[in-house]
Amino acid sequence: TLTLPSWTPQANDLILVPIALRDTSVTVSSVVGNGIIFDGIANISQLNADTRLVVYRGMSASPTTGSITITLSASARFVAQAIRISGTNTSGINGSGAIEAVQTATVANPGDFNMKQMITTLESNVGAIGFGSHRDTTFITPVGETTILLNTSLGSNDFASHTTLS
Repeated sequence: TLTLPSWTPQANDLILVPIALRDTSVTVSSVVGNGIIFDGIANISQLNADTRLVVYRGMSASPTTGSITITLSASARFVAQAIRISGTNTSGINGSGAIEAVQTATVANPGDFNMKQMITTLESNVGAIGFGSHRDTTFITPVGETTILLNTSLGSNDFASHTTLS
């Protein structure tokens, strides 16, 4: 279990929670907090079965101050963040209207730094956000992308989990 620091999301903020695990046999049991219902929108394991990236989304018209708690099915090294995005589409359920498309992919080598994916949007004036789980300690953001959070890590050596957000 991991409890993130307390914060106060604003009404109708889209909350994204990317979770990088270093063990693909372990799953995310729950993501709860702030009076928000979180739904999983992506769950991908690398081909060599040593890293998993899971992304949850949520939105509430009246969120509460507090922490987000992530619970796993078993003990594992993992790292997680909560990202708040304001001004998104508030239609749908639990932030579904704010997510127009999701694209996932695996690579044969989790050390491959080419995490760039093409995504097709339907609306004009939309943004895209990317999450990556990587085994190596130093990731370099692909050319043309903007780094938001780079190389967040937990653990060391061959048992570390790392995430990048761009």
